[in-house]
Formats: sequence, C-alpha cells, structure tokens
Amino acid sequence: MADGSAQVVQAVKSLLTSTIHLNLDDAIAREHAVVADLFDSPDAREGFAAFLQKRRPNFTRK
Repeated sequence: MADGSAQVVQAVKSLLTSTIHLNLDDAIAREHAVVADLFDSPDAREGFAAFLQKRRPNFTRK
C-alpha cells in the first residue's frame, strides 16, 4: 500500500471509518460512489497506463 496512490489510500481509510456503523447496503452504496469518483482521477489513468505499458505507476496526487 505504501507504493500506491495516496488518494486511494486516503479514500480507503475514510470508507473504513465512515461506514462502520452503516448497514451493508448503505456501506456498499457509499463504496460505489467513492470508487466511481476515483475511477476518473489522474492517478487512475496513470495506474491503467502503467499497467498497459508494464511499468510501475508514477502517482502524483500525494
């Protein structure tokens, strides 16, 4: 995780703390919303490009 996108790590931490008291359906809905936002981020594009080019990603949003 230390080499991953700081934006994604922060989102995961936030989801873990903000969904602990939600029922499963509400927690999943919140997770879907967060993932949808992250999917179009610069770090996501860099991650996909790095995967296709078989190189390590260079995440910029730290």
